[in-house]
This record gives sequence, structure tokens and C-alpha cells, in this order.
Amino acid sequence: RGQGEPIARWREPLAWADSRDWPAGERDPVPLVVFPSEGLYRRQITDALDARGIAWRIAYVSASLASLQGAVSAGIGVSLLPARLLQPDQVELTHWPSVRPVELALHLGAGGSEPLSRLCEALIALCDEVMGEEAIVPR
Repeated sequence: RGQGEPIARWREPLAWADSRDWPAGERDPVPLVVFPSEGLYRRQITDALDARGIAWRIAYVSASLASLQGAVSAGIGVSLLPARLLQPDQVELTHWPSVRPVELALHLGAGGSEPLSRLCEALIALCDEVMGEEAIVPR
């Protein structure tokens, strides 16, 4: 977490992802594909399932988003992933518990240099392009 007010923020909507060809969402307990402990989205996954009384187990762990996407596509388990990154061989489980979007934020420390300011401007432009209308702080 950064300190102070971010110079830019974006919402990242999340979606429950399952394999189109080898669905795992109806297994009991539900196998999960997750980032390492305290990693992105992991707490949202387990809290949402626990709140609904859905039994789950960790089936696959990786720090790589591409690896998690591959594991979901292969039918190893279900995961919570950025909605904009769902793959053609994945389906969104729309009947699963809703989860709030995460917030991506860019912070700039005091005394930033001109090159650092230019880098921030480039990052903001790229993220605005990628995230589209999910930007939540006008610049």
C-alpha cells in the first residue's frame, strides 16, 4: 500500500473463472487455483466461498498470472481473475458469490524527478488505455 493520496487509481473488476471444456466449479470440495498465501485475490476467494458455506481446497498455487490462467483452462480448478483477462477457453461463473473490484493505485513520493514524472505520465496513459472506463480519478 502506498502512502498518501494516489496520483491515479483504477478499478479492476474480478470474475470467477472456470474451464469451458473441463469445468471444476461443481466438484466437492471446489478445487481452487490461487496466488501464494496473502497474494492477489486469495483472501477474496476464500472469504466469499466461506461466507456461502462452499467447501474448497487449494489445488494449484503460482505467483504467475499466466500460470493461473493456464491451470484454470486445463480444468485444475476455479479462480478469481481480472474480468478483462478471461480467456476464450474459460467461462465466467456468474452465479457464484459477487466480489468487489480491486483498486490499482499509482503513488508518487515527494521530490520526484523529471524522468520519474515522465514515467508516471506514461504509466497513467497506458493504464488508462488498458483499463478503459475503469479510471476513477480524473487527471
